[in-house]
Amino acid sequence: MSKANRSRARLGLTLITRLGAFYADTGTNLVSVRENFLKGRHEVAAAILRRAAERGEISTDQVSPRMVRVAFDLYLLELMMTLEPVPEAAIESIIDEIFLPLVRCQCPAGEGAR
Repeated sequence: MSKANRSRARLGLTLITRLGAFYADTGTNLVSVRENFLKGRHEVAAAILRRAAERGEISTDQVSPRMVRVAFDLYLLELMMTLEPVPEAAIESIIDEIFLPLVRCQCPAGEGAR
């Protein structure tokens, strides 16, 4: 990430700056774009987490709102960076390799999945 930051940060800042005109014209920003895109997904995420907790796979009291947003943010980033529908393999990778390990129950042995 440090290397990418040194070599590509200027390009990223240029893109963000150019988007400024769009945001000024529409009265939006990346946060509002993200919120509109993810509207209604919070309830879906809550239902998924509730079912996982019922199965003993996670402990919802250990899952912060930021942890819940990770999968959606990575999906959205992939979509924005490629300007293409996100391949199923990428979605599975986001869920299986990042999201699930992040939210898995960190309970003492015998009190749920690790």
